[in-house]
Amino acid sequence: MNTDHSLYRKDKKGRVIKNIDKDKLEKRTEKKIERFNRKKLEKKQLKELQKKLESQVYLENTQIESSDELQKLGLPTHFGKGISNNYVEDKEIHNLFQREDKTEANEEEMNSDGTNESDYMDVDDTKVIENLPVTHEIVIEGHSRAISDFDINHAHSRFASGSLDYSVKFWDFTTMTESLEYFRSFEPIESHPVVNVKYSLNDKHVLICAGGVQPKVFSPEGRVHYECVRGDMYMTDMANTHGHTSMVTQSQWHPHNEKYFLSSSLDGTVRVWDLAGRLVGLDRQLGHKTLHKARSQKYTKIGVNSCTWNIDGNLCIGGCTDGSLQLWETDKGNSVQPKLINFSAHKAEGEITCIKFFKDSKKFLSRAQDHTMKLWDIRKFDTPIYTWDNLYNQNYKIQVDLSPDEKFIITGTSSLKKESRGALKLFSTEDEYKQIGQIKYDSAVIAVKWDPTFNQIFLGCSDSKIRVLYKPDMSYGGVLDSIKRKAKTYESSDMFLEKPIITPYSLSQFKLAFLNKDKERKRIRDDPAASHKPKEPLFSPDRQGKMSGIYTLTQSIIRAINEKPRPEDDSREQVISYDPEAKKNPEWVTPAYLKTQPKPLFDYTGEQLEGHEYLARNRAPKCLSCGMKFCGCAERRTGDNPVFSVDK
Repeated sequence: MNTDHSLYRKDKKGRVIKNIDKDKLEKRTEKKIERFNRKKLEKKQLKELQKKLESQVYLENTQIESSDELQKLGLPTHFGKGISNNYVEDKEIHNLFQREDKTEANEEEMNSDGTNESDYMDVDDTKVIENLPVTHEIVIEGHSRAISDFDINHAHSRFASGSLDYSVKFWDFTTMTESLEYFRSFEPIESHPVVNVKYSLNDKHVLICAGGVQPKVFSPEGRVHYECVRGDMYMTDMANTHGHTSMVTQSQWHPHNEKYFLSSSLDGTVRVWDLAGRLVGLDRQLGHKTLHKARSQKYTKIGVNSCTWNIDGNLCIGGCTDGSLQLWETDKGNSVQPKLINFSAHKAEGEITCIKFFKDSKKFLSRAQDHTMKLWDIRKFDTPIYTWDNLYNQNYKIQVDLSPDEKFIITGTSSLKKESRGALKLFSTEDEYKQIGQIKYDSAVIAVKWDPTFNQIFLGCSDSKIRVLYKPDMSYGGVLDSIKRKAKTYESSDMFLEKPIITPYSLSQFKLAFLNKDKERKRIRDDPAASHKPKEPLFSPDRQGKMSGIYTLTQSIIRAINEKPRPEDDSREQVISYDPEAKKNPEWVTPAYLKTQPKPLFDYTGEQLEGHEYLARNRAPKCLSCGMKFCGCAERRTGDNPVFSVDK
């Protein structure tokens, strides 16, 4: 027997299966090596084929050059061409969306000599405006009331919009055609206006605040993922409850952590939430992670109307309803009071509607209802760096945003009927913070967003329209790709099918004949399920009309109740009915006196009431006027000749 243990075939557990010859083992090894080399060669050939296909699609010498062929494949027009500043769009399409009225230059108040401040500036505003994406405009319709907020996801394939018509609508840039229609619409909370809509960092969640006390986290398709818990409104200390007790005014995702988000409320708190945190209550709703309290000058709670993170995510700032700015540290647990506070940031009657941080996490902008916008620095929190006045703000959610390079500031203004029009204001952050231009509209401009990827300006207006400003040689992608896709048209030939239509219920055995009203009524009457006809009795009534035979339990109970005598009908008659029986067969008092006093003698004398005795002694007749012996008639009490007397 061969003692070479290397020739033994073993299983996974090391047990010997069979004794094999050395030649057979070598042949088996050669087959394994050949099989491995063949698979390696196939993988190499597959990689070469993939590279060849990629070169045919992405390189400049690709065969797919026209936009029509790209559109048939469902690809954007700039697919495979790269992104360049000199990218030229179809001029015929952009001519349809070119703005008719030119953007107006800076319109400041005139000086006494008939000039304004722009006359003394060396910078030409018109040249600056020409370099901004505001020459063309696309209008998107779908809502029925003012647009409160919108946001674009980080993949730049979709955007969501919220409105005061209680609905949130999702739009898809990749499938949207020239008709510019949304693909999903729903109400987060029934009959509640939408205040805030934000996409998460990974685009898996959409944070929505809809005028209630519970922020909700939805999926990109509109399904509820998380719901924040409702706080106890009877708690005096907001730290003892896990959720908001008043309307949520704004919410923001954390700039770096995709699980955290921030929310402000009129209950005087700013709360940080964690999607991976604890769930509370029977409904397993989300409870807050940390809480930060806002304080007024009298050290009482004050509502927070807006909030946001700084770029680093370690600070949050809130704008309160009394016009104050308050700042908290979010990485150190709960905050009983703010770290920094400025009660005179804006006027007391001007609620702060929006706060926007710069990329350095030090400077930020605040927009308020006192018709101003201010630039601040955290290192000098008491006084603003610059203030812009005469920016009419009547809406509680007018926003402010920055250009991608932070050289320009954009914000909207409200419209006042018959006095002023709404406008998009543009300011420069380099040239002494002056206004470089404005675009006027007949409605208020509420939500603003300058997208850095598309280089397009999105505006949400009070006339329920979303306006997209762009410039063909500067902007690309997004809505510009959507307007090039033609909407699907339906022809008359599409309404007919080549295949036969099979209708089994048209056969005679399944088809109901057309009946007149009498026959149809009779058919329904004969059908017990359709007419709900009660069950008929098993036995017919007798000559007197009474039903005989088997009774139901209810009928038996009712019959017994009716046949049983009821003493409450006439109690006196019932008592008198026992008198003959009592006289005939006495049981209680009479048997005791049968021997000593067979014939009963009753004593009818007894104490009478004093009133009865007095009436018996008085012989005066009744008064004819009132019918009483002792009346109050004036003729009997007074006069020489009374009506009745004792003598009479």
